[in-house]
Order: sequence, then C-alpha cells, then structure tokens
Amino acid sequence: MVKWFPIGLIAVAVSYVSAVENPAVFRICEGATEQQENPLKTISQDDSILNLADDFGIAGFYSIDEDSVDLDAVSLGKQGCQSSKKLVVVVNGVDVPALFFDDQQPVFVIETKDDRANSKFKQFLADFPSKLSLLQSGSLEKQQLSKEIDVFEPIKHTLTSWKRLFFAGEDKLDALWTDLQESYGQYAQFNKRAINVINDEIFVKEMTQLNYLLTKEIENIPEGSVITVNLNSLVSVFKKTGVNSQTYNTCKKMLANILGRGDSSGLEKTIVALPIDQQTFTFKFNEESKQQKRNLLRRSSRSSLKHSNSAYKSCYSSQETCIDSTGSCSGHGTCTQVRKCWTCMCSATMDKGLSTYWAGNACEKKDVSSQFHLLFWTSLFIILAMVAGIKFMYECGETKLPGVLLAATVQTKRSGQ
Repeated sequence: MVKWFPIGLIAVAVSYVSAVENPAVFRICEGATEQQENPLKTISQDDSILNLADDFGIAGFYSIDEDSVDLDAVSLGKQGCQSSKKLVVVVNGVDVPALFFDDQQPVFVIETKDDRANSKFKQFLADFPSKLSLLQSGSLEKQQLSKEIDVFEPIKHTLTSWKRLFFAGEDKLDALWTDLQESYGQYAQFNKRAINVINDEIFVKEMTQLNYLLTKEIENIPEGSVITVNLNSLVSVFKKTGVNSQTYNTCKKMLANILGRGDSSGLEKTIVALPIDQQTFTFKFNEESKQQKRNLLRRSSRSSLKHSNSAYKSCYSSQETCIDSTGSCSGHGTCTQVRKCWTCMCSATMDKGLSTYWAGNACEKKDVSSQFHLLFWTSLFIILAMVAGIKFMYECGETKLPGVLLAATVQTKRSGQ
C-alpha cells in the first residue's frame, strides 16, 4: 500500500508565494513511515544535490563538509521506503512546482538565484545517469525505451510488447492515446472536452509511454533497476497555449495524476518538478569510446586555438556539448539548434519585477544595449534639436528683409534723423 505524505497545501501555498519559481522534489513510495508535518523547507542547491545523490545511489561522487552542509537538509525525506525499483522523473515546465500535485506536499523546494550558479542543479540532473552507470561498475546495463525513458537494470529484460506498441508506427500510438483520453474523460475532476482537444504531439507521445510504463511494462522490469524519465511536453504545451490556458492546466493535471497513482509494484518514485525557465533538456550518458573522446579533444584543442580571443564558442556539434561548455547557457537561456549548430538562445530573467537581459555566447553578460541605444539616440536627438534651433535662430537674424519692409525701415531711420 502506497502511503502519501499528509496534505498541507494551504501552508505550502502561503510559504511558496515568494518562491514560485523554485524547483520542488516529491517522493512517493511503498512502505513509507515518515510523516511530513513540518512547514515546507527550502534548501540550497548544494544540499539538494547531496540529498538526491544519496537517493539516486551516487553519493560516492560527492563529499560532505560538515561545517558548510546542513545535515538535516541532506537527510530530508529519508523515510525508509521498502521498494525494489526506483523511478526518477524530471518534469519540465511546471508553473508552480510546489503545487504540482493537488494532494501531495513536496519533500523540499530548492533555492535558486539569478546567477551563473543557477545551472548547478540542472547540471546535476543531466549528469546523474552517467554517474550511476559509472558507480555501479557495469552491474547495471542501460536500455533505452525511448528518447525520454531509460532503464538501468541488472538483468536486461526483453522489449517485446514495448517494441510492438511504440516502434510499430503512429497507428498504435493513436490507439493508446484514444484509450487514455476515454479513461480520463470519465473522471469527475477532468473536463472531457478539455481532454479531447489536446493535440500536442510531444505530450501525446510522452503520456502514452509513461502510462504504459507504469501500468504494464513496470512488471517486466527486474528488481534493483533504476528508471529515468525526462519529460518536456509541458514546455511544448505552454509555448503553444500559455500558462493560464485550460489546455496547459489540464495537461499538467493529467501528468500529475499518472505519476501520482498508487500501485503495488514496489516502486519508489522521485519526481523533480522544474519551473518553466529552468528546463533540463537531456540526460547524458558516458558511452563514448576512447577514440571518440580523443577526436573530441582534438576538435576542442583546434577550436580553442581558433577562438583564443573568446571564452566560449558560439557553435557546438550537439546539445550536450553546448550545455557542458556554457554551463547551460549560464542559467540565462537554452541550447537551441540553429541550422547545423547548437548555440545559446538567451532569455530575460525577472528580479523584483525588473527584467534583466543577457548576451554573449554563453549568455554570461548583462545586455545593456537597449539602455545604451535609448540613452544614445535620446541624447543625439536632443543635441541635433538644439543645433537645429540655434542654426534656425542665426539664419533668421542674417536673412535680409523683403524690399517693402526694408524701404519702410530706411524711411523710418531717415525721418528720425
């Protein structure tokens, strides 16, 4: 029987108003005995990394400095789950991460700041599967179910049913999605019409895969496995419909329902909800051969010589290389493919209601071009206006009067003599 943490959504909403853009971490597992009744706690990125590293089984890559680390924060949520399989899900594009589940309080939220260190936690999420495979010294073998889902398992299981459904063509996917729509259309808390109008291809693909994984395929995955899932469909829906649309909120609610449903498969779930501006695009795996690594090093050396006057390249061969080299665009943008290159597309950040714009190959510099142009062109306009005014006044004084007025002026002077 899956036990949920006690509901404290009112306290969560009150405490989270000032930090709505902080990532939130949820844990759902079988046999949980710990009760979380304390107010929601916000912890640092370093403490959250140590907490999750221990949860994911890669604590050996990190050291704890007892003088600088909050040991209570590192131990948050260690409720002693009695689960044989672990599911780690990163959900990108959540407007208010701490309120992702209607009836589930986060174990903690993660403090993030508008600076280069903002990318530290995202980098940890992108790197942890690679560290997992290295730490286990090959005892866990990676099997890719899809672009979004990977399984690290001690005994490789066959993908007969999965391949038959998801590698057979769009017709199978459409049938699965239709069944999922019909099942959710019967729920009182879901609007049937809102479910039926969802047509985002990325969302349809991710939801059908995730639902089948948690209801069918999970039984075939051997004990001791770790399943990693990175979901980006909410970002896609947000870009098309907006954060306040019924479609976005229905998709978010549907995703939360699929992830939060109880099951008896002995599965421990760790869900990391990331806000819209802190997206983690891909998980990275240490699968390059030595020859590939040497080629990569040679390309990097040639590139560093060619661009010795610049701290960063503006063109990368892959998204992972772009993320690594720029620190996820310094936390101020996203690595985007432009033609054959991956490069940083900077985005504005908000701090106390003020927008900050970023520039540079890695979005590492504050963009003051707009302020400069405003000041420059305003000053130039004022100077030109003053020069034109002075010139006009001078020309008026130098211009000869018309003949009639000139004769009248001369007559007036003579009569005055």
